[in-house]
Amino acid sequence: MKKQEQLLQAFDKNDLIQKLQDLHLDVPRRNRGRKKIHREKYSVFQFLRVMAQNDRLLYPFALLYSDKPDFVVSALNHNIGIEVVEAVPENKALEQASRIHLPTRRTWGRLYDIEEKKKTIDEIKNELDGENEIVFQKDVDFGAEIIGNEVLGISFLDDEIEMSWINAMESKVRKKRERLNSNDFREPRKI
Repeated sequence: MKKQEQLLQAFDKNDLIQKLQDLHLDVPRRNRGRKKIHREKYSVFQFLRVMAQNDRLLYPFALLYSDKPDFVVSALNHNIGIEVVEAVPENKALEQASRIHLPTRRTWGRLYDIEEKKKTIDEIKNELDGENEIVFQKDVDFGAEIIGNEVLGISFLDDEIEMSWINAMESKVRKKRERLNSNDFREPRKI
């Protein structure tokens, strides 16, 4: 269980926006030590910044980092629980993390399904090695590659990206709803 921690308090919109701007939250790359806490805090701070800028929050405002839910917002004596979920297929995350150990490639992976069977990092590396021509960065002249009509990345047809995103969101929401209904979550406490 996470230790509860009060992250922010603000008395009005300008106070909150200023405090959010003063935060310098570094989110390491996936292969450089990124942790769940980095993703969660970055996501909720960006969300709150947009909500505050568009006058969608009530004041006084407080944000608590918690567990089940990840965050609790207290605003005008109302408590709202916030759960943060990263919807990246596990195999895509493994591919991104494995790139530190591999040379630059002409093509960069493929579109992964959110519910695809999880592979090992060795399976991901072998898949990349088997399907992609290895090209070292120093050997790539991007202007010539583009002019020569050679493919530098993967292509997508029609609404493939959008449908993949929708499927990922549906899958993550369904799984989160199942966990929420498992009585594992508690009512957000007042801050």
